[in-house]
Amino acid sequence: MGDLEIDFVAGRGGKPHYYQVALSVLDEATLRRELRPLELLGDAYPKTLLTLDRIGATDHNGIEQRSLVDWLLT
Repeated sequence: MGDLEIDFVAGRGGKPHYYQVALSVLDEATLRRELRPLELLGDAYPKTLLTLDRIGATDHNGIEQRSLVDWLLT
């Protein structure tokens, strides 16, 4: 994927779950930069963007954005 990277890949039973982690994506350019690698994957496995932003869970065309704090507490 060129100079793009995905922060973490976790899997169970051979099925990956992709995670991108950012301090904040309130800036539109930062949000696009963090989503881009996940968008390019082109598969149907779960993709999650975790941030310290205190907004509710959001969906970006199938990519779930969640607060890291909320994610850690579930």
